[in-house]
Amino acid sequence: MQSSRTGTGRAAAVALAVGAVVVTGCGGGAGASAPPSPSVTVPFGQKAVVQEMRAAVAAAGLREEEVEAGFGRAPGRLADADTERERAVAALGKRLAPCAVVWSTTDAQEPHGSAGTGAPAGMRRQLDVVLSALAARGWKETVPSRETPIGDKGTYFVASYKKEGWFLHAGHTDTSWFDLVKVVATEEACLDRLADEERALFED
Repeated sequence: MQSSRTGTGRAAAVALAVGAVVVTGCGGGAGASAPPSPSVTVPFGQKAVVQEMRAAVAAAGLREEEVEAGFGRAPGRLADADTERERAVAALGKRLAPCAVVWSTTDAQEPHGSAGTGAPAGMRRQLDVVLSALAARGWKETVPSRETPIGDKGTYFVASYKKEGWFLHAGHTDTSWFDLVKVVATEEACLDRLADEERALFED
């Protein structure tokens, strides 16, 4: 099945790939040494993605509790869905919640511990810190990041990363009236199981 892994127009087409954690057991006891236990490969899943993203957000001095398992408020809540399509998107988002991690913020914030007397750090600069912290943890950029103008009203920045089975899409919209950062990580294998009609629900 064709997979939309890097398209910016699909809410579920980005993800972050998470590396595997290898846990090696060691035998012990009095007398002779016990043979080493075999290595156990534990694949990173949603919990590990949350932890890594929260660590990256904290490195930028931002509120790590804003990182949420699932899609957060997107693509919507069933109670708020008015049309059949909205209800279908909300239901699919709920089913895919174990396959996603999201972080979004709408205001530039002072780093924790700041007295608040200086100019707040711009959201783009904070996002750059977050992405650098993720890269330091082994997340690889899939395509060069880019910033494009939104007419004469502002700019839109987008970056995509992956780490073993997960893809991450980061976007920053900056206009005179709207400043939003949103980062969504989704599991590739989970999205590959979507039917074409389900994938189409996320298209604009």
